[in-house]
Amino acid sequence: MRLRDVALSDRRSGFPSWVLADQLLTFARRDRRVINAFQMQKLIYLAEGWMRLVHGCSLIREPIEAREFGPVLPDLQRLLRRFAAGPVQRDLFIHELGERRSEAIQRPAVEEIAVLEGIWDAYGAMSVSQLNSLICEPGGPWETARRQQPQAQPAIIPGDGVASFLRDQLKEKVGTMLTPGDDYRTTMMEVARVSVHLTEASVKMYRAEWANAMKDAAFREAPRTGDGNLGGPAARWRHIARLATALTAGGGLLLAFGCFGMGEVGL
Repeated sequence: MRLRDVALSDRRSGFPSWVLADQLLTFARRDRRVINAFQMQKLIYLAEGWMRLVHGCSLIREPIEAREFGPVLPDLQRLLRRFAAGPVQRDLFIHELGERRSEAIQRPAVEEIAVLEGIWDAYGAMSVSQLNSLICEPGGPWETARRQQPQAQPAIIPGDGVASFLRDQLKEKVGTMLTPGDDYRTTMMEVARVSVHLTEASVKMYRAEWANAMKDAAFREAPRTGDGNLGGPAARWRHIARLATALTAGGGLLLAFGCFGMGEVGL
């Protein structure tokens, strides 16, 4: 792979997403951990926002699409398709790159590697559902892009929007703002820690909402006798059990993707 160093201030176009993915896989191998395709997409998305926030320049060359289940880098998605939801293996990933490895591209400089490593340390242990709950918050750049560009196929998330979103998170969740000379990697860790705590609180809230919805739906929709009265206890409880199963499945889907409301899982 032919690589060349370029001063950070001279970079404007960013890197192909596969270069960043390969760096994350290097960290994973070093730390004897695994990363799947969904986590990789989201970590690179967060890295783009932090790179703009800290250094004022882009990390990713390609546009970020606001897909149904979260931000997606389409070129990287095609490369990762063979791994499905399983761990991405670096040797197979490199094989997927094929001739791209012979392209003359920039090599991430120390500043860019530091941002990626900070992302890996702060967010790399998060599950897909935790990352999605963080990334797909109402009013965030993913949700805003889908709402403001309903006819766009696909809707595009502006990189500056990701940086603004992280800046707001710093203020709201940590109560601080980045200033020149700050140890931003420590700040990353704190934002991630608070976000995980809030995600766990949201899970409890959703579970309570599902339980209430189950009770309401069971009463409204339970089988009734010909005179309009609710059926016997056995019939009512069978219906409640069926709704509980549906709500649990819907809740699992919601937590898995973290990006939709109840109406979008048919509840």
